Amino acid sequence: MILAAVAAAALGFVNEANPMTMRAALCSSYGPVDEVLSVVEDAPRPTFDPAGKASRGYALVRVQATALAPGDVRVLSGRTAEIQGPPSLPYVAGGADLCGVVEAVADGETYLKVGDKVVSQFHRNWGGLAEYALAKSSQCARNPPAGLSPAEVAATASSGASAVVISRHVKRGDRVLVIGGSGGVGTFLVQLARAKGASYIAAVSTQTELMAELGADKAIDYREEDVWASSEFQAEAGKFDVVFDLVEKGWDRVTSKGGRAKPIVKTGWRGGRFVTTVPPCGKWFDGHSIWQIIRVFMLPVLGKIIGTSLWPWGRPRYKFAFGLGVDAKRTQFAELFALIEAGDVRVVLDGNRPRRFTTEEVRAAFKLQESGHAHGKVVVQVAE
Repeated sequence: MILAAVAAAALGFVNEANPMTMRAALCSSYGPVDEVLSVVEDAPRPTFDPAGKASRGYALVRVQATALAPGDVRVLSGRTAEIQGPPSLPYVAGGADLCGVVEAVADGETYLKVGDKVVSQFHRNWGGLAEYALAKSSQCARNPPAGLSPAEVAATASSGASAVVISRHVKRGDRVLVIGGSGGVGTFLVQLARAKGASYIAAVSTQTELMAELGADKAIDYREEDVWASSEFQAEAGKFDVVFDLVEKGWDRVTSKGGRAKPIVKTGWRGGRFVTTVPPCGKWFDGHSIWQIIRVFMLPVLGKIIGTSLWPWGRPRYKFAFGLGVDAKRTQFAELFALIEAGDVRVVLDGNRPRRFTTEEVRAAFKLQESGHAHGKVVVQVAE
């Protein structure tokens, strides 16, 4: 109970008149997951005052499942604590990529109501891996497909919705390459590219059978074949219209001496695009100030976007996947849910199951997320 009291004071969620606790993945500090993260039974449950100013635009959700994302790992490491981290320690791990049932809404809320089953995309990188969490109404969508489990619904929160936005770069008839096809976003993107009318899809992944099942015409195991050196794709008729890099370092291969001499993607002048979700500094960058984020993240990205727009010869146009949040009309979820209900897209969970809500399995889930070798989305089942 001492730990709960400390956390309650730190997070500002304590209700002294009616103290309530919950099960949660609590981080005592930043650092190695085995040393700082544990599932506890006495974490402070968020209080929610429907009439309070701080509650406007939010809802209290009883969590069923929570999906992990790279930002959750960055925060736990402390590498971006000042920018993405919680206001103080200890903190509840995991962002709010979750599926759950609305327990309370703010006065004046017009979209959500008590009892709604929702999917919620994160609005911060902490507070979601617990029995109760605060969700931002504008980041929620009601009534996810009835055929999905809570874990599958949670998987759509960021990875599925982001894949929808990214897939809008696909034009009917395009030849598409997806690097990192078996990850959380990649498993959705391969299927969405097919639904968007791509004429040919190649996917780089060790999970070649899965890629074929999801609609890839060719699956390439990077341990056995270097897609960038493939004569099949260097031939004029085999070049790709768009390359999606969901891992990192793909742009280095595009712009290397060998890559520019024998490109596998069309030049920007001929409509070639290189779309990525990973900044040039990689997923695990340090960002302890706004200026550092601008210097290591934004400036290199903007430089490549501007450079390839002004000079589209010899290389594809560079596009970074900005704007992956939920739009005002929640079109990402509407589009994705319609495709799922039609049977055109399915949700893939790593290991074909969610992780249990125990210290051992939550720690393992964070390690897997950090490794970059998940095959599908990493999700923790918080409750039934």
